[in-house]
This record gives sequence, structure tokens and C-alpha cells, in this order.
Amino acid sequence: MVARSKQEEQSASEDEEYWDEEDEEEADDTVPEPPPEFYDPDLDDKDAAWVRRQRGGRESDAILSCPGCLTTVCLDCQQHANKEGQFRAMFCTNVRVDKSKTVNSTMPSHRKGKRRRDDQEQAGQEEVFYPVNCDVCSAHLGVQDAEEVFHLYHVVASSA
Repeated sequence: MVARSKQEEQSASEDEEYWDEEDEEEADDTVPEPPPEFYDPDLDDKDAAWVRRQRGGRESDAILSCPGCLTTVCLDCQQHANKEGQFRAMFCTNVRVDKSKTVNSTMPSHRKGKRRRDDQEQAGQEEVFYPVNCDVCSAHLGVQDAEEVFHLYHVVASSA
């Protein structure tokens, strides 16, 4: 066993007295603190009710958010049948459609075995899309077609 000097023993006893005094001071404080000014214990329930009202009882495949700032951009969407990470929606929020720019896409031929003339006619048809950007951070999220359907593929999807 290591022998302790008188100074170490005195220092240790002073530390013990200090901590004992602090515990006594805490015991004397019986005045309850007021709740924090910006705390609401019912806030989660209020937020859930707000989301239910916004969604109108509709079921969605996912809730979509901007990957740049995580702002919610869509509450009601349908996931693409074959392409993972692509969604189609009729209504979006916090987005800006840039109608001054277009993205053209040649439609693929869905009918095989048809005459060449039909394929040549279809090859000339192009579908026009407009870029869709986040209204908060301007990140590119997808496109909107001529029928005003949103096709979103640069989004963060979370369970609905």
C-alpha cells in the first residue's frame, strides 16, 4: 500500500467536503424550475395531425424530400414500376418548374413488329419535359411533362 502524505490527505478531505457541501446546496433548492419557454410536450401529436390533414387520407408510396436541403417536396406519389428511385406525382410543394427551358426525350417504340413507316413516324415524335428544381436550394429534382405530371428521380424517399 502506498503511503499518502499529509498534504494529499488534506487535499482529499477538502475535495470530499466540497462535494458534500454542493450536494447539500442542491437539496435546499426545492423551487421547481419553470418549463422551457419553447417546449411543447404535445408538439409531436400536433405535427402528426397536421400531416394527416395535408395528405387528406391518401396513401403514398413515399414522402419525397430534396437531397440538398431535405425540404419536403411531395406527400403523395407513386413509385415507378421498374425503376427504383423514380417517382410520379400530380402535386408537389416547394418546387419551381422552369418553363423557359425544355428537356427533349425521344419516345422509344413500344410496338415491335409494326411496319417501318410507323417506326419512322414515331421516331420523329419527341416528348417535352420541363426541369423541376427545389424552391429552397435550387437542386434539380426531376422533370414535369406536358400533361403536368412530375417525374422525380433526384429525391430522398422516406416511408409514408
